[in-house]
Parts: sequence; structure tokens; C-alpha cells
Amino acid sequence: MTLSKMTKDKVALLDFDLQFGDIGMILNQKPKITITELADENMSGDVDGIRNYLIPVTENLDMLMAPKKPEYAEYISEKHIKEIVATLEKCTSILSWTPLQTLKIQHWLY
Repeated sequence: MTLSKMTKDKVALLDFDLQFGDIGMILNQKPKITITELADENMSGDVDGIRNYLIPVTENLDMLMAPKKPEYAEYISEKHIKEIVATLEKCTSILSWTPLQTLKIQHWLY
């Protein structure tokens, strides 16, 4: 949230704490759609499609929410994470994701 206040660029906050993500709760957002639905619809590589799964928080901050239930985390693959990040890099200036999962997925991205 602070990052989006420091810039006018488009910021995407990705809650990759797939089992216990709570960014939505912290920002008082109740997700109707999450990364689970994005993966299920196989839209993670489509720029226009992925925008439908981002929750607008402020004018320049959108969020991709973690699954609603911890057991849904098993449906999100390494491939989904890579595609989501690569796709959002095409249409978003700054990507930020939760530190807990960054440690787990960082080796996938590089």
C-alpha cells in the first residue's frame, strides 16, 4: 500500500501466501475472485484476462488475492506463478508480493 502512495505508476500486489494469505483482510477487501479462479480458468498468461482477477484498491493499486481456503493452495502450480508474474510485468509498472512466499518462488522466476 505504501509503495502505491510513493508513485503514480500502476502497482500490483500479489498475495502469494497461498495457504494463509491475509492481505485482503488487512486491506479490508473480501475477495469474490482469487488466484484460484484465475488458475482454474487458465487465464494466467492473458493480459486482458488477468485484469478481471485483480481487485482495485486505489487508483494505481490492484491486488491478486490468495485462495479463500488453505486447501485451495494445492491447485496453484509453479507454472501459474511464473505466468502471472510474466503477464503482469507487461501491463504493470511495479509488482510486489508477500515476503513469505517470495522466498519460496524466487528461484522459479530467475
